Amino acid sequence: MYTLKLIYKDSFASYILRDSHTMCAVIHLMVDHNIDCVQSNDTTLEFESERDRFLAALALSDSACYTTQYGD
Repeated sequence: MYTLKLIYKDSFASYILRDSHTMCAVIHLMVDHNIDCVQSNDTTLEFESERDRFLAALALSDSACYTTQYGD
């Protein structure tokens, strides 16, 4: 699996808030970009291919809530 971590701004200290925004990112990727992924925790998305992770990082790069970072 290929992971993408969402690094939230300090104002997103609540677990529920981060978890909700991460789920919205999953939905956004599927509906708008046809990129399939799963949410493994409140800040991490997992992809089956490096290509999908790369495209997801581009698609999510304009967020005002978080930045993206490749996982291990």
